Amino acid sequence: MTNRPRNALKNWRDAIDWLVIAGYKKQPKTSSGAVLKATLHHSDSILSAAISPDGQLLATGSHDSTVKVWSLHSGELLRTICGHSTAVLLVAFSPASKTLLTRSRAGTVKLWNLQNGEQMKRLADVHRHESVAVSPDWQILAIGTTCGTVKLQHLNSGQLLQVLKGYQGDDISAIALSPNGKMLIASGLNATSGFCRATVTLWELPGGEVRRTFGSENYVAITPDSQILVCHSNKTIALWNLETGELLHSVQTGIRITSAAAISPDGKYFAVGCFDGTVRLWNLRGQLLHALEGHSGPVSAVAIGQLGDTLVSGSDNGTVKLWQLRI
Repeated sequence: MTNRPRNALKNWRDAIDWLVIAGYKKQPKTSSGAVLKATLHHSDSILSAAISPDGQLLATGSHDSTVKVWSLHSGELLRTICGHSTAVLLVAFSPASKTLLTRSRAGTVKLWNLQNGEQMKRLADVHRHESVAVSPDWQILAIGTTCGTVKLQHLNSGQLLQVLKGYQGDDISAIALSPNGKMLIASGLNATSGFCRATVTLWELPGGEVRRTFGSENYVAITPDSQILVCHSNKTIALWNLETGELLHSVQTGIRITSAAAISPDGKYFAVGCFDGTVRLWNLRGQLLHALEGHSGPVSAVAIGQLGDTLVSGSDNGTVKLWQLRI
């Protein structure tokens, strides 16, 4: 373990992580109704994670510029993709689980063949501060720009389909496309007001009209039934009814939360990463269900499997933990 780039102990939990990776420590059962199945690792911070729709694979993107593809069941490393020169901020599986989309801090968006690890296509080059999301059906690539617009382009052809305007801010830091394909939501910052959080904006698709606005949280996600918007930033989580615009629940977490968040495919709960090294799970009524402890640093990536019983969390110390949940 001494040849790891991050080989200095900054926290007592680092020693636990190292022992787990080396195989000297049994995976503990937590008091939160979850079992820690495995601990995997990159050589630097984990920035993104995704579980394949078929439930077989896990992909993790890191500050070490690599993407690693693992067996979700065994934790075995299947492939390392080294096609980016900077940190990998986004990983996303195609619906058939055969293709992987990645986005780097330098702004390159690429498609990869998971069978051989080869690059299939370079989809786009975006500004390093622009946000990127792909629609659930993998037809649209959405790019939130630094001038407050959202560009929609066809994923495969690269054809520009639409430019959405009317956002009440400048820098779009997060985008969410609804599973039913009828809405796009963006959030971010407003430079003209001292980089305060901008108003969350919802566009109706395909028309492109601004339908309504919500609060001012930085990060957004939409439930699988396209009914509820989950927003979060700092120590606040807000749940909104997308149809009526009603604020359903506002949660003061008491702990700073990171940008990492995921909603379970069955829509029963959502998970957020926290700066204290925990992953916290809430139901859609705003009630805290569990707090998963185990990371020694901020949790910077979260993903949930299709059945809702597997959760993956990644930390800034390079560890990736696989949890078996008992919700």
